[in-house]
Amino acid sequence: MARGRKPTPTKIKRQRGTARNDRVLANEVEYALADGIPMPPEILNEEGKDMWILFCTQASAIGILTKIAQPQILDYCLQWQIYLHSAEIVAKSATPGYDDESTYLQKNYRIMKEARSQMKVFESEWGLTPASASRIPAPDPQQKKESKWAEL
Repeated sequence: MARGRKPTPTKIKRQRGTARNDRVLANEVEYALADGIPMPPEILNEEGKDMWILFCTQASAIGILTKIAQPQILDYCLQWQIYLHSAEIVAKSATPGYDDESTYLQKNYRIMKEARSQMKVFESEWGLTPASASRIPAPDPQQKKESKWAEL
């Protein structure tokens, strides 16, 4: 039996203006935001490090980069590396699956597809697809300006 929609975080409900006492979890977990952009882990190659910096920069800019999310981001960057490596091998073959290395190519094609599949799960959870991005409210630039003045 299906459970229905995934619950919407209270922070998003408040930004949308749909938060009501009967719809808000009183003790919802909130994680600490990361301080700046964390350094990419050494396990990543250049493409993985580039993706790490790109993702962390964007996630930090909209206020969703937390310290505890770094293993998820690392997994995404590793899947990106695997995808690029396998896609390069498949692309170098003129006719994938029909030459002497067909088993090798088929394995790399499956690896490429699985990596992409794992990336899609991450992308939908983090709002990186057009459909999932439409469910995440963007921070209001005016609020940031006003909050800086309010602190003075």
